Amino acid sequence: MGKSYLKQILTYINKVYDIGEKINTLKDKRVKSPVKVSTISFVVLFGFMLQIRSFNRLNHWIEKGKFKKVVPKKTKMPCIDSVRRFLADFDLHGLKNMHSHIVKTSIKNKVFRSGTVDGLKVAAIDGVELFESTKKCCNNCLTRVHKDEITHYFHRSVICSTVGSDPHLILGQEMLEPKRDGSNKDEGEVTGGKRLIKKLYKKFHHFADIIVSIRLLG
Repeated sequence: MGKSYLKQILTYINKVYDIGEKINTLKDKRVKSPVKVSTISFVVLFGFMLQIRSFNRLNHWIEKGKFKKVVPKKTKMPCIDSVRRFLADFDLHGLKNMHSHIVKTSIKNKVFRSGTVDGLKVAAIDGVELFESTKKCCNNCLTRVHKDEITHYFHRSVICSTVGSDPHLILGQEMLEPKRDGSNKDEGEVTGGKRLIKKLYKKFHHFADIIVSIRLLG
């Protein structure tokens, strides 16, 4: 990917979605770091945009200096360990605000004015498992016991995304809750999905004409 093309992408998303300004508001919980939070945030964000699928690959790009093409001169670049520590202590509040701003801007700019499927704005909801372990757990872990009677701890969420024509925009995510207050079952996708729809309507109002379960599309 050429330097001019990268600059075109960055210029567009910065002009339309104020990405540069929003990145500068992101924070983590570290007291002091020689690398700016905004620089690490940019590296991770751009890695997602370029569909870099692993930290090893991201580390290769950092070591080869490929990100230096699109950052100001003399910018101190992070090592991959700094990126890992940054993500482990990241403050999600700023990231959620940034995501909401992108969705609201997309709706305001009528990105989906022609709809996504046959002139209608269609969104789909599906569940996704984010983490599983037989050793590590937290108070928000869901659980299941396998036939070997070993308990597996995991996190699961429901995601709402536009489907059909591009771009495919993730509108929101809702974590499923573990069993509490005497309940013998963890929260299901239907309950979490209903809560997510209510939150999305409150935040974005008319965000879709039709909402379907992704399983119906398979």
